[in-house]
Amino acid sequence: MEQTAFKLDSLYDYYVPCELAEKVFAGCRVTVPFGKGNKPRKGIVMEIVTDVEQNDKLKPILRCVDTTPLFNEEMLKTAEYVKEHTFCTMYDALKSMLPKDAEKPDEIIKTVRYIENPSAKYTVKQKKVWDFLKTNGEVSLKELLEWTDVGVSVIKNMEKSGTVEILERTIAKGTFSSNEKGEVKDIKLNKKQEECYTRLKRYIDEDKAGGALLYGVTGSGKTSVYMKLADQVLEKGKGVIIMVPEIALTSQAVSLFKARYGDKVSLFHSRLSDGERASEWRRIKRGEATIALGTRSAVFAPMENIGLIVMDEEQEHTYKSESSPRFHARDVARFRAAYHNALFLMASATPSVSTFARANNGQFELLTLDERYGVATLPKVITVDMKKELAAGNTSVISNTLAELLDECLKNKKQAILLLNRRGYNTFVSCKSCGEVITCKHCSISMAYHKSTNRLMCHYCGESIPLPSKCPTCGGGVISMRGVGTQKAADELQMMFPEARILRMDADTTTAKNSHAENLKSFANGEYDFLVGTQMVAKGLDFPNVNLVGILCADQAIYNNDFRACERAFSLLTQVVGRAGRSEDEGIAVIQTVNPDNEIIQMAAEQDYNQFFKMEYSLRKMMQYPPFCDVCVMGFVADKDMDAHKASMEFFEIFKGVIEKEFPDVHIKILGPAPAGILKIGDKYRYRMIVKCKNTKRFRMAVAKSISQFEKSKISSKSSMWVDINPENIG
Repeated sequence: MEQTAFKLDSLYDYYVPCELAEKVFAGCRVTVPFGKGNKPRKGIVMEIVTDVEQNDKLKPILRCVDTTPLFNEEMLKTAEYVKEHTFCTMYDALKSMLPKDAEKPDEIIKTVRYIENPSAKYTVKQKKVWDFLKTNGEVSLKELLEWTDVGVSVIKNMEKSGTVEILERTIAKGTFSSNEKGEVKDIKLNKKQEECYTRLKRYIDEDKAGGALLYGVTGSGKTSVYMKLADQVLEKGKGVIIMVPEIALTSQAVSLFKARYGDKVSLFHSRLSDGERASEWRRIKRGEATIALGTRSAVFAPMENIGLIVMDEEQEHTYKSESSPRFHARDVARFRAAYHNALFLMASATPSVSTFARANNGQFELLTLDERYGVATLPKVITVDMKKELAAGNTSVISNTLAELLDECLKNKKQAILLLNRRGYNTFVSCKSCGEVITCKHCSISMAYHKSTNRLMCHYCGESIPLPSKCPTCGGGVISMRGVGTQKAADELQMMFPEARILRMDADTTTAKNSHAENLKSFANGEYDFLVGTQMVAKGLDFPNVNLVGILCADQAIYNNDFRACERAFSLLTQVVGRAGRSEDEGIAVIQTVNPDNEIIQMAAEQDYNQFFKMEYSLRKMMQYPPFCDVCVMGFVADKDMDAHKASMEFFEIFKGVIEKEFPDVHIKILGPAPAGILKIGDKYRYRMIVKCKNTKRFRMAVAKSISQFEKSKISSKSSMWVDINPENIG
């Protein structure tokens, strides 16, 4: 389990001494002598083989670290799958599945609850205890003693007389208390939802592995369908994994599932503390919680018997890990669902082009919900040409059209959501004399101005400096601030509507624990009129009182050098438009753009995913991008530009030679090596090589062999490399 180099990451044979024969199992951590110096190292037992001849050269296992296995057979196989498909070490694969402190026990405390006993007679102190318990229910022994100011002997005597019961409770440091039961009410589906549900229920009834895509317009009731499926899975005694793409979305999902399933729900996301994550992991492992709800990491929930895995908003880039192991939760979910004969269900109003293509080709079952649930209808969309606004003298980020609708929204006591996918006050700062943009000294990226602190900040490495009075390059005294971020948008909005209660949500305002949930709860309770934020306010949220949505700068999302730029832009615009009009009131969405004739903006305004898919699919076919091939990116990082470049060239020659000599059947196209889109981040220089390929076992073997050869080269000691198949950002 201890971290090791890629070249040493292999299976090693050891023998089990007699005294450990009843303690060592697959999935347990053990200490073994390793290398020529027999240095004690920790490892994981992957397999125990009994029908082999004794080998005197084998070293013995020194001791077993765990009393019970941390990983079952399926999780070990999942780790092997992740290792092979992401070129990580087994250490990284297993580490991603195991929260810190997972092996430590939860805290055990004593709790006390009262027992109805009409014939009982109480002393004054006992009556005080009984009254407190009747009012407060089950409480900890410590809390009871503090509030009633009695001794333990009083409680012990009451236990003997049968008027209270003392229990031992496991206190999980997670999100849910142990006494939440939930209320499972019948879910009413409309005709189209019922048709989708019936088709999907077959997999659960027959314990049949399968993959499906539930494609439905925003507000069509996809959640209701998979919640009813979850009911069926739980009735069969199996577990459910529900994944959402953003932490911001977990708060509403948690409320929904908590109300229905109570303490059967366990929560997984990166904002939990180490103790909370470990406690939730153990609740799942012990079978106390049967629903794992969370972001990407929930896919590794240690369930023994999975019946359903749901990936909501399946198109979102956050399901792909950007650090080792570079796995996609979709791939891991498919692997685990197949192992458990479970249903893997993806849901989205704007599926990724690759997933929708596979569904159309029959690789996934395709189910469609093309109407909003109940009386709700899709919002009316207005496109505003910001060039005309500027020509008319409006230099604000808020168009006159949107301002009028916001005013009407306030008068009618309705709410509005405004999207601007840039945080900060101004997005860059430049010198009026020489035109130089102030960039981060650690990264090849411009710094953004944050008015609240009067500082410039790099949104990549976090570097922060005071706003300079002079240009650092030429010494000129006039600094110009350009671009608009959420801070400035919120300020302009407040100036326009002094009486409005404005909530801003972005990475700067949601750093505190539980801030996402608290902010969204406040907005849902009507404590704010307008919600201004980045993409965290664009997806999956359901506020019935929101009847107006404004996209302040639609063009930001479209123009990007990544081949998925149009897909992401269409999805973001469609999703945020879909936040309006989710009740009986008609919704309105305003899209502000300098290019109203852009096809992506027009199709998003019309909520026409099918037309977008046809256009994008044809373009991908012509350019040979996914789903018509796979894209593998090899990255090279070093302290010096020269070393990063040299490493990329060295690997290029090795890889080309391995393909030509040993894998001539593997057909590839190589682009590069070349500097990455952002050459320097955090004082590290970055080069990349892009390979168009088919992600087959033979291709992965060729890459693995090339990595092993590269690690033997001198330049590998001055650099590091990584491999990412189908990354969400090629940058």
